[in-house]
Amino acid sequence: MAINTNNSISNTSDGSSFRHPASECVPWLVVLTIECLAIVILNIITFIVLVTEQQLKRQNAYLPIRNLAIVDLLAGAISGPLQIERVGGEDCDVWEYYPGFGWVDHLKFALLHLFSMASLANLAAISLERMHGALRPLQHMTMNKRVYVVIIAVVWLTAVIRESIQIVLYETQTIDRDLEILVNSTLYLPYYFISLFVICLSYVTIFMKIRCNVHSSTLQSTVSIRERKLTVTLFIVTIASILTLLPVIIFQILIHSLRSYFHIKMFVVMFFLANSLANPIIYSMRIQGFRQRLAVLFSKTTNQVSSAELQLQRL
Repeated sequence: MAINTNNSISNTSDGSSFRHPASECVPWLVVLTIECLAIVILNIITFIVLVTEQQLKRQNAYLPIRNLAIVDLLAGAISGPLQIERVGGEDCDVWEYYPGFGWVDHLKFALLHLFSMASLANLAAISLERMHGALRPLQHMTMNKRVYVVIIAVVWLTAVIRESIQIVLYETQTIDRDLEILVNSTLYLPYYFISLFVICLSYVTIFMKIRCNVHSSTLQSTVSIRERKLTVTLFIVTIASILTLLPVIIFQILIHSLRSYFHIKMFVVMFFLANSLANPIIYSMRIQGFRQRLAVLFSKTTNQVSSAELQLQRL
């Protein structure tokens, strides 16, 4: 995730450029680096579990969850390091920052935001999919895998279109504070608020439907119990994401009224990256098949390490 200020984010209120000393920046860079490594490792494990556990692999409903794991992985592997590179060179006097030229600069700028936007769109798509399952359970159970593929494609297309429009604006307009306000008011905040509205509306509808179906038949209750558990798990994932998103929204609204905000920005970036870190933890706590497969993977790894140590001892 990158806070939306294309010009130097550490400019002072009078417009002069100021780069913070390394002593202020290195601790933040270390924290962000550790966080990105943790995101990559945990989401690689999550993806492996989701594609190898047969119980989870057979259910089409887990396709958007696998896509979310990929998005989180790419956020930690690409967006995070790009953010660290920009902070260390543009905001801080740690190294020289060379954004690149032409399409390279555009690509790097887009990748700073793309995966965080795709993550939010994916959560909105998951909430709609869960709402469809609550309102039309029979049709939902027979949904073809291709429908989920289309949903995932729309998620990525939405994020890519948003980034493309932002690149066009920065390419065709003079980069100043008015342009940043325009981008915030037309691309960032509406994207956030529309996604949050879809998510809130979907889950409110789901819980109202659940309350109305308390006296459903035994067969329907048996079939829906797994879906309800998954819905609650994804609701928790969504709430965690919204909580990490709120500081970003507040920061985008208040950014032009803050005189000095480097440390605030670093806190917001760190907090938002935690979104990609929280999902694997929630899955391991809430999804039984996920926990079981995770235990099997770690037991195999432990056995392999023990066997290797024994072979080394014999040598």
